[in-house]
Amino acid sequence: MNVNSERLITRVERINLLMDLYGDLLTEKQKRFLELHYCEDLSFGEIATQYNVSRQAIYDAVKHALANLEHYEKNLSLLNKVKDSKTISPFEPQEKSCPPPSPSLSLVTTALKQLQTKLQRQNIIYNVDRIVHDISKIIDLAEAKQTGKQGDSPREG
Repeated sequence: MNVNSERLITRVERINLLMDLYGDLLTEKQKRFLELHYCEDLSFGEIATQYNVSRQAIYDAVKHALANLEHYEKNLSLLNKVKDSKTISPFEPQEKSCPPPSPSLSLVTTALKQLQTKLQRQNIIYNVDRIVHDISKIIDLAEAKQTGKQGDSPREG
């Protein structure tokens, strides 16, 4: 991997960590634009088309959001505190004898329901109906397992 690729990866990782720490302090649009650009890998032009604004408007919003994240980190230094802490963090590999805890089925089901609702509302992804259908099947299977009704068939959506 060349040096530029490594820098890009570490930059994106840093942005993701800052989003985890300070994302709720951004406006909804700033947060959404950062998610679309860095998580879903959409270009500024693609985001601009979806929101019916100029590419420059998206660029400015993302640039301003990144500046806000860096400002919060400069003043609060939570990222450095997480790195320096002795607790298990994403910066340190976990011991192999201690597997990561698995989330409860109800938490997974709740998260999937929220994702399903978000996808239906935003209708950004081109094949959103198929994704919502697949999520519905997963939710039904998880709920059936949670209540012990594994023989039930998932709803068709």
